[in-house]
Amino acid sequence: MSREDIFQEIMKERDYQDTNWGDEFDTANTVNDWISYVNIYMSRAAAMEATLGTQRTSLLKAAALLVAALETFDKNGEFAPRHYEWLVPSSERPMGTYKNMPSVTKNMDTAKVIEAARQAVLDVLNTDSKPTIVMQEIPQLVTLLRVLHRALKQTN
Repeated sequence: MSREDIFQEIMKERDYQDTNWGDEFDTANTVNDWISYVNIYMSRAAAMEATLGTQRTSLLKAAALLVAALETFDKNGEFAPRHYEWLVPSSERPMGTYKNMPSVTKNMDTAKVIEAARQAVLDVLNTDSKPTIVMQEIPQLVTLLRVLHRALKQTN
């Protein structure tokens, strides 16, 4: 497979991610969030139980997430502040200009969030992975459930 073919696969995955998560979600991510998302897929690829297909797919998803992080950074000139950065005066923050961290779920289509959460849970439960792989996914599923909870609270 050529480099161009691989880049095309990354762009296709990037389009998929953008369709499912969108710009608002990306803008609300801190650099730590981006690193965590990439590490999820890198961990899947590195797991002893990972099949060759899982390794390749996980690396592809990680590469597309890195592209998303760079797109978000370049578009906004910064990442969303980490929770502890609010303790540092704005003038002393490296990014300094970020004023308001938007809600991840503000104006987000609740049905889309619910479908993404359902699909993520099914992806974990339907894998041929060993229990150790499933255990690695639990923190990410908890985060997804928190986002889902916020979305549902906004609709009520």
